Amino acid sequence: MKKVVLLYGLAPEQEKQLKRLLLPHKLSVRSVPPEEYGLPLGAAAGWTPRPNAVDIPEEKPQGAFLVMGNLLPEELNRVLAACRKAGVGREIIKAVITPHNVEWNACQLYRQVLEEHRAMHGQTPGQG
Repeated sequence: MKKVVLLYGLAPEQEKQLKRLLLPHKLSVRSVPPEEYGLPLGAAAGWTPRPNAVDIPEEKPQGAFLVMGNLLPEELNRVLAACRKAGVGREIIKAVITPHNVEWNACQLYRQVLEEHRAMHGQTPGQG
């Protein structure tokens, strides 16, 4: 499986700078358009075949996020360092594709990570 960084909803300048910073690391960096938010993460990463039909989720993520897959710990650290240099800060959710979530779509992953983040910070759903 190729090493991949999927970008969802980043500002164009952040996206451009992040791609430039990650270029030397030989990672596949892909901007995922909103019409592909219903794709399973494995298909968005290019690991599994794309389904013939993809439902476009009605409830799209409210913010930008970044999803990484098949990265070694040192590669993950390089991506996070590049994020900081590109101005992609803590407000942007970052997640990793796992065997458990590889079949989820971007919206499902975003909701789950947001829910976990809120739980860690003692917030109830609906609090921001």
